[in-house]
Amino acid sequence: MKKIVYDWSYEGISGDAIVIFELFEQGNQTNLRLTNRGLESFPKDIPEFTRESCIEGWNYFIKNRLKEFLDREL
Repeated sequence: MKKIVYDWSYEGISGDAIVIFELFEQGNQTNLRLTNRGLESFPKDIPEFTRESCIEGWNYFIKNRLKEFLDREL
């Protein structure tokens, strides 16, 4: 297993979060587990910090953009 941990925040907005990317080899494939912690520390009145918004954003980046990048590089 390989793990990348990234902590993030926005200047001028209270809140701190951690994103954890874990890569697991499974036969000839690699599985990715993404964990986003700390979202509850951000202001509740900003739509971009809702759980639903983050799920939508991560799905876009992982399932679309990362896939496109990897397919192009192979």
